Amino acid sequence: MASRVGSIPSWKWVLVVIYLCGIAANAVVAKTTVRAYMIRAIPVKPEDPTAEEWVMNPLLAQFEAQTGIELQVDYSSTVDGSKHAANVKNYLENKLPDYDLFMLDVVWPADFFMHLADLSQYLTPAQYGIHNENILKADWVEGRLVALPYWTDYGLLYYRQDLLTKYGYAGPPKTWDELEEMALKIVPAEKAINKGFTGYVGQYNSYEGLTCNIVEWLNSVGGGNVVDVEKQVNVDNPEARAMLQRIHDWVHKKGITLFDGLFYQEDHAQKKWMDRETLFMRNWPHVGVAAKKVLDFPPFGMTRLPGRTADMSGGALGGWHIGLSKYSTNLTAGALALNFLSGAVVQKQRAMNYSLVPTIPALYNDPAICQAIDCPLMASIIPVARPTAASSPNYLAVSRALYTNMNNYLANTIDLETALAKVKFEAESAMGSWRAPDLGPPVYVGWSSGLGAAMVALTVLGLMYALSLLFYVIAKRGVKVIRAASPTFCALMILGNMMNLATIFVYTGEPSKTTCILQPWILGLSFSMAMAAMIFKTWRIYRIFNNRLCRSLTIKDSQLFINVGVVVGIEVILLIIWTAVDAPEPAMIELATSRFWSCKSPSEKVHNAMTGVLFSFNGLLALSGVFMAYMTRNVRGEYNESKYIGLCIYNVFVLSVLAIPLMYVSDLGPNMIYVVRSVVILIINVVMLSLFFIPKLKAINKKGSDNSASRTGGQGSLDSGGQKGSQNAAAALLSKQVTEAQVKMVSGQVYVRQAKYKWALNAAQWKRVIMHYLVTPELLIVNVQGNNGAQHISNTYSTANWAVIDHKSDAESKQHLITVTGLNQSEIFEFQFETESSFNRWYHLMTAPQATEVSKKGDGSIGANQLSPTGTANIMGSAPLV
Repeated sequence: MASRVGSIPSWKWVLVVIYLCGIAANAVVAKTTVRAYMIRAIPVKPEDPTAEEWVMNPLLAQFEAQTGIELQVDYSSTVDGSKHAANVKNYLENKLPDYDLFMLDVVWPADFFMHLADLSQYLTPAQYGIHNENILKADWVEGRLVALPYWTDYGLLYYRQDLLTKYGYAGPPKTWDELEEMALKIVPAEKAINKGFTGYVGQYNSYEGLTCNIVEWLNSVGGGNVVDVEKQVNVDNPEARAMLQRIHDWVHKKGITLFDGLFYQEDHAQKKWMDRETLFMRNWPHVGVAAKKVLDFPPFGMTRLPGRTADMSGGALGGWHIGLSKYSTNLTAGALALNFLSGAVVQKQRAMNYSLVPTIPALYNDPAICQAIDCPLMASIIPVARPTAASSPNYLAVSRALYTNMNNYLANTIDLETALAKVKFEAESAMGSWRAPDLGPPVYVGWSSGLGAAMVALTVLGLMYALSLLFYVIAKRGVKVIRAASPTFCALMILGNMMNLATIFVYTGEPSKTTCILQPWILGLSFSMAMAAMIFKTWRIYRIFNNRLCRSLTIKDSQLFINVGVVVGIEVILLIIWTAVDAPEPAMIELATSRFWSCKSPSEKVHNAMTGVLFSFNGLLALSGVFMAYMTRNVRGEYNESKYIGLCIYNVFVLSVLAIPLMYVSDLGPNMIYVVRSVVILIINVVMLSLFFIPKLKAINKKGSDNSASRTGGQGSLDSGGQKGSQNAAAALLSKQVTEAQVKMVSGQVYVRQAKYKWALNAAQWKRVIMHYLVTPELLIVNVQGNNGAQHISNTYSTANWAVIDHKSDAESKQHLITVTGLNQSEIFEFQFETESSFNRWYHLMTAPQATEVSKKGDGSIGANQLSPTGTANIMGSAPLV
């Protein structure tokens, strides 16, 4: 073997050595990289865009030199905590390994703990035990250490020392009684000088800041910690009640806190403080830093929040922590990097440079740090943690229940008893720990109850009203007013309204599987039937009266029935899908003090989705009705129902917007929900029937209304004057300008529309007119016609400067258009001719240099010699359209 080895050429040994050296070099060069996803603690400023990096980058380099681990910090593109939370949630819930470390608000570890590594498996108690144990409690979730503190915040009491001195007080209050005494003495006197002055501001708006205030209040009087270890809410106790009542009285009885203060968040309270309009303020340490930078700001101080006794003070725990993703590929290195970021070296530098409060008690003995922050004050504060760990992973829902109901109580919209009951019910329901008291059987609005009987009686009256209208329409179906309104579809509308009214019956009494299914079916089908009948009978009017190219147009009832059937069919399909997928069924709704029956699909997502789809579809029907009302706004009287359609849909829209949200507020209870729903159904249907049919009844009963209406001219009238009347109007006008012998007039029926801009012509409405072109003295008289050819407006334009800017003649589409400018200074006119020959004649007439000289043969133009002996020529070649 030795001889064989010795026989290996020396150059091969050289290659082996080089290869081994390369491996060693790669091992040395390769680094372990830990990436951290952070949110900036220091807002970026234009004058110093790297304010945070210039402190952090040297520290990161120091860590790499000591451990060989490269620590990269990437800052979130947002400084909005909620947006940063969404980004963190995306990385963790999708198990993305892009980042190893994540910066977390103090209340997030409990909600993200399932995605975070247990740091106690990588760090020793000596390493993580350097932090304040009360702060570290937020990072222990279900026996696992899922994060470490980065820096902290505490709720503090700010006070105006100058005012305390002015009114004989040596120092700030230590108890709530002392604070109240000072405020009651100082505020009235200062308010006489400054009407906006108040005694105490905090964060009372309905958001997380109010939860911080509440836990401080409860801690300061021994009123519990919101949620205990068994996930039971414990805020209903004498101490908590007394403290909450005190804050309530400050707003409503003692004038210590302005009512506006119920809408304050941190920035609003800070503004009130910086405007020198409050004696006391609860806020975070950063406000003190800002106030000290104002040169002429009056003397002030910061201290611990008061308590029932001086030793019962505590400040809500704020600040940020750092967690290690369990999806990291560098868990050990990540734990070391996290320990470094939360350690004494980093916290000291951030405290000295940014006044960020350390979480390591030993640092409060460092003189350098104490120059930047008030070490004795910060060291004396007892942190009060929000119930994040106890309510995990449902803290946000628990907090929402707390701040929403307490804000309502402080605003006097609910009493304290109700607020405490709702906090307990909503918070424990979110945590799954709700233990329902004996509330008795679920309630409902029965047929024999006073409320149910009253609504059923009103419904019967509404049905009788609708039925009488139906009989009347049938009896008078041959009368002109009813005939113009399409009696068959009027009857269909009334039947739809009657079905809709009958929905109240299936909402009355104890719900069953059948009635729960019938509720959306009857409500949806009845509404779509009534709206579709209204829309398509109006559509027929629109088609007939906007028929500008045909001599006559017939739309039969059978065609409209098909259209209505399509709409109702779509509604049926949607309802079948809902019933087949997850039909509504009786569901018990539990409130804090009661329970009642309702109808819901077992799946809340399906119920909400199908409800949304049906509301959207029927909303589109209502919008279609508005559109048809607009399009028929100019038809003649007995056919014009646009005003009533608009009022009807306005009524539906307003009541729906006001009432539908209330129907889904379970807290209102079964009686109120039933009343709101029933009253809305009654009003919508009775108003709709009245708007459509009462005017018709009045017209029929009016003396002589069944005969042909007298024609009075004017806007929208149905005069039978026709073309002859318009020519007489033209002659009357010309008699003031030229003699009869001078008149050379060309006349014809045409459709015209006008707009300020050419692109806007497509949206303009066509009008039927009789047009007279006076070759001498170059005038165009346009008589706008009513729907039966009657004259009602006459306009005169000079043709001296008219010019054709566009034209189109298409025999296949029957579009013969001429677009003209110069008739007036601001608008463009477009004319539609019925035949190609009429188009050609008018086009050559409009484009001829002087109409009186046009006499070319064979080109279809008109010369003066072609005019009639009376000076007129009808070149439309058609009878008036009906």
